[in-house]
Amino acid sequence: TCALPILLEHDSFELDVCESSDDAIVVRGVKLLGLRSKNKRNYDTVGVRESASSKLVGAPIFINHPVDPSQPRSYADQFGVVESYEYRPGRGHFGAIKVNPHHAEAKRFLWDVKNNPRAMGMSINAVIRPGKPDRSGDVVVEELLDRKSTRLNSSHLGISYAVFCLKKK
Repeated sequence: TCALPILLEHDSFELDVCESSDDAIVVRGVKLLGLRSKNKRNYDTVGVRESASSKLVGAPIFINHPVDPSQPRSYADQFGVVESYEYRPGRGHFGAIKVNPHHAEAKRFLWDVKNNPRAMGMSINAVIRPGKPDRSGDVVVEELLDRKSTRLNSSHLGISYAVFCLKKK
């Protein structure tokens, strides 16, 4: 088995990378969204759990922020897609991502997965339905209303990062 635990938001988890039959790279156990964010949002709600699957599964994944956020991303910029979603109590919102192995950055991604996993993290830009602040002052996110973008970032190491190891199917 492939298991490289890491401390992440006071929790450790495992992640596998597999080659699937359709020549895609599938990365399972990716932390898509934590329970709390550095921008003071609390995502540990029933509404987020109920809305996340429909907003995230099938979402295209791009690399880093766009050069011009007012312009739509091009087809060539798409790196992969969110394949599945699951909530892990006390840990966060996880899923599998499917990566195009022919994308220009796929080889580098696989190298980072094996050798430098902290060099990347997931970032989701979404429209939310906010609730009242919780005891710590964080905005309680009642629901994800619309997902604007899903990115694999190399520039925001603290967002959420994962430990990967390579396993061929």
